Amino acid sequence: MKFYIRQKCAAAILRVIKLAATRGVLVRLKNQLGNEVERVLFARLSSMNFDQPEAQLMFGLQNKMACTKCRRRVGCSCFRVGTPQTRAEVQILYRQANDTQLPHYQRARTTLRHRGFNYARECCLLDPTFDALFVNVLGRTEVFPCVDYRDKMHGLVMFLYRVFSETLDLVVSSQPLRRVLDRRLSLVCKRAFRIDGTATRLQETVLSGVGMTASDKFLVIMLLSHVLGHTGDNILPPDMMLPLLEATAHAQLMLLAISGQRLYSKRELHVIFDRGFLNFFAQLERVRELHYEHSVQQALESEEPPPKRFKRLKKRDSATDTDDTDDDCLVGGMGVFSHSTHCLTHQHWVDQVISAGAFGVHCTQAAEASHKLNMHLASERVKHGSANFTQEGMLQYLCRHRVFEQMRLLSRSTPYPKTPKPGVRMLIRTPCDDDGVCYGSVAFQRSFMYREVRLSGVEFLDLVCDKLGLPQSRHSYRRMKSLRFQFGQKLTRVDGKTFWGTDSQYSARTSDRTRRDMLRLKGIERGNALSCETICFVEITNARSVGHSVDSITFVVVRWLEPHPDAWDRDVEKRPVCPGPLRANNCLWRYVKTTRERRSLVTPDGNYSESFLLHRTMFGDNRNEQHLCWSREMNAYYGLVQPDNIVNTMNMCNTFVGNTADPVYDTWLQSVRLS
Repeated sequence: MKFYIRQKCAAAILRVIKLAATRGVLVRLKNQLGNEVERVLFARLSSMNFDQPEAQLMFGLQNKMACTKCRRRVGCSCFRVGTPQTRAEVQILYRQANDTQLPHYQRARTTLRHRGFNYARECCLLDPTFDALFVNVLGRTEVFPCVDYRDKMHGLVMFLYRVFSETLDLVVSSQPLRRVLDRRLSLVCKRAFRIDGTATRLQETVLSGVGMTASDKFLVIMLLSHVLGHTGDNILPPDMMLPLLEATAHAQLMLLAISGQRLYSKRELHVIFDRGFLNFFAQLERVRELHYEHSVQQALESEEPPPKRFKRLKKRDSATDTDDTDDDCLVGGMGVFSHSTHCLTHQHWVDQVISAGAFGVHCTQAAEASHKLNMHLASERVKHGSANFTQEGMLQYLCRHRVFEQMRLLSRSTPYPKTPKPGVRMLIRTPCDDDGVCYGSVAFQRSFMYREVRLSGVEFLDLVCDKLGLPQSRHSYRRMKSLRFQFGQKLTRVDGKTFWGTDSQYSARTSDRTRRDMLRLKGIERGNALSCETICFVEITNARSVGHSVDSITFVVVRWLEPHPDAWDRDVEKRPVCPGPLRANNCLWRYVKTTRERRSLVTPDGNYSESFLLHRTMFGDNRNEQHLCWSREMNAYYGLVQPDNIVNTMNMCNTFVGNTADPVYDTWLQSVRLS
C-alpha cells in the first residue's frame, strides 16, 4: 500500500511537469547584449534524489544490491559490471510478468528478479506517457534516463569514508596508536588549512564518523596523507602501510574529480573511477588479508585459537549471467567487500557525467542541511505530546517561521560589502620603534626584532639594503635613520586578500590555531617553483629620502623553502612531487639552509653568540627550548618579497616522526588541492 500511494503521488507531480515539458514555458531572459527577449523553455527531469532505501522503493528494485544501470550479480562479485539494462526490455518484462494470462509470466518474473526488479512494484516512471520528461542521450538506452544516479554526498564521500574508517578501526587496535593518529589529525587541523579562503573545521578523530558532516569526512580523507605520513613511518607494519597509502591516493583522486576544480576527459574519468574504484578496494582487501595473517601468527605464538577466516557469501541462484568471468574486475583478497553483505552498489560516475552533465546535479547535501535545520528549529520550540499533536505543531511553526523570515529578509536593506583597507595590521613593537635608535650602533645590530621574528637588526638591515639598492655598510645603515618601519603580523593586499604570519595573535580568535601562511610566489628558479613561509610584514615609509622611486613600500619577511631531496619529480607547475603512492595530490618541501651559520647566532668556533645570550628569552621559556630553537635556526635563510609577487597560499603541514605525533621541524608535506 505504501508503494502504491507513493507512486500515485509521484505520478501526479510528474503529470504537472509533463505539461511544461511538452507545451513549454514562456519566459523573458536577457541575451548576450543584455536585452530581454522572450524564450520558450521545456522542462526536463534530471534528478530524483533519494537515500538508498527510498531509491529502492521508488524505482521498484528487488533489494539494495540491485542496479538499474546494469544486470547486478546475485551473490557474485559486486565489482563485476553486467550487461547494460535497456528501458524497452524492462517495460516488456513488467507487462508480461503482471499478465497472468500469458503462459510465460513466471519466466518474466524470474528474469525481472535476476535483473534486480520487483515484478509487484512497477515504478511510475516506466509509463510511456512520461518519456518526454527524460534527458535522453543518443546511443544510450537507460531504464530511468539520468534520474536514478547516486548523489555524490552519499554515493561517494560518505561511502568512501565509511569503508576506510572501518578498515582503519580494524587494523589499528592499539589504544596508544589510536591516540597518536588522533593527535596527528588535531595538529594538522591546527595549521588552519584553507578551502576557498575559509579555515577548515577542527576534526577530532579519524576512526569514527559520529557527528561529522559530509564536508568533515571529505576533509579527513584529504588530510589522511598528512596523518599517515608519506613514508609509512612505522605506524602499522610496513606491508600494510603501502596499500593504505595507495587507497588514500585513489580516494583523494575520486573526491577531487567530483569537486569541479577542472574539466576531465572521458579517458581520465575512466582511469580515476572505473580503475581507481577497483584499485581502492583491492588495496583495502589487501590490508584486511594481511591483518588476518598477522592475527593468525600472533595466535600461534600465544597458543590461542586462531581467528575465523572470512567466509564468502554463497551464490543464491545459478541462473545469472553476471558471474566473475573478467579478470579486470577482480580485486583479490578474502572477498570482504566483493562477496559479503556490504551494500556496494555499482558506481557509474563516468556515465553520470555524460548523461547529467556534472556530478553536482545529483547531490542532496543542500536538501539535507535544510531538513536538519528545520527539524532542529521545530523540535526545540514545539511541545512533544502525541504523534499527531506534535507533528501538527511542528508544521505550523515551520510555516510561520518561513513566512516571517521571508518578510524580514525582504524588508532588510541590502548592505554594501565592506572592503578591507589594505595595509599592515596587528602591529608588533620592535627595536626600530625605540626613540633615538641608531641603526649603525652595535646595540641595535645585535638585537632581535621580536619573539616571533627572530631576525637580528643587522640581518634585517642587510635585507632592506638589498631591496633598496644600497650597499651593505654602516653608512647605509645611518642613512636609514630617515626611514620609518612598521612591523605587523597581518597584511591585507590591495585586492582584499589577507595573509598572516603569527603564532599567537591568530590563536585567540580561532580555537588555539596558529597561522603562518605558506606562499607560492611567481617565477621559477633552477627549474623549481618558489615557495616560502611568512614570518611577518613590514611597511617602509619615506623611502624617497634614500633614493627610492616610491615613498612607501611593503615587504613580506619570509623564510625560504626548497624541494625536498627525496622529491625528484616535478609537476607542470614545477612543484616537487611527493614520492610513493601519494604523488597524485601531494608535494614535499623543506627549509632552505644557508651555507654558513648565521653570525648573529653562532660564533666562528660553533658556540652561542653574544647576541643570542643577550636575547635568549626570545627563543624559548627554558634552556632546553632555547637550545633546540637555536640549533634549528642557525642556518635559517630569510628574505623579503613584495605582496604583488604572491600567487596564492598553500596548505602545508610538517611531517611526523615515525610512530609518534612529534612533528619533523624542517620537512613539509603539501596538499595541492583540498576541494
